[in-house]
Amino acid sequence: MQLRRWGMAQEIGILSVFDSGRLKERPSFWLSLLKWLLLTPRLVVLTLLALVFIVANVLSYFAVLLTAKFPQDKFDFNARVAHWTWRVGFYSLEEFIYRNWSSIDWGSALELYQTDRHGGRRFPAGAWTIDFLARDRDTNDLVIIQLKRGDTSDSTVGQLLRYASWVREKVAAESQNVRGIIITKKTDSALEYAVKNLAFVEVKTYEVDFHLRLTPIKTLTPPESVAASVEKQALEAR
Repeated sequence: MQLRRWGMAQEIGILSVFDSGRLKERPSFWLSLLKWLLLTPRLVVLTLLALVFIVANVLSYFAVLLTAKFPQDKFDFNARVAHWTWRVGFYSLEEFIYRNWSSIDWGSALELYQTDRHGGRRFPAGAWTIDFLARDRDTNDLVIIQLKRGDTSDSTVGQLLRYASWVREKVAAESQNVRGIIITKKTDSALEYAVKNLAFVEVKTYEVDFHLRLTPIKTLTPPESVAASVEKQALEAR
């Protein structure tokens, strides 16, 4: 997994890459396999729901033609299916980051924030939940890490700003700064403009690499070669 940090070049006002990070160690194959096995039942259910989702949208199309209104129950169903799909899809990313936290180069010495009652993953923030709350060991800053799911860019940035205000008021010490990191698969113009003037917010994109490597295997010596070698050594001994 590779993280790339994006920031704003103030003098020209455009988005530019100025740092990157990568996973130093490969995750355990068996642990990854176990996670996928646990995820399989949900994927099966989501596949069935996707079929129902398609049928519901076809019926809604005819309902709109006849009534000029989109059925509210179909809309609620579609919203719930979409939300669950995003949650399942990004749970694997959240789990991967949590399991490999120490192997990811964040660009600074980040550690998960801990209290007597809560850890830094899915940290409760009043009526909301922060994906990750970390602390920078070098600067003592609190860092909010927000995963951009299927939400709009405005919604993601709005959530991060709300969490930042809550952390400043409820968690941070008087001299502690609060920063934010948004992790997303790709950026868009809406996200770029939303964080353009937010100096304390960084946007990182991630990449997952999959490699197959050929493992060299030492060729075994054929039995006839072994016999010939033994006979040769016996003749030399005479």
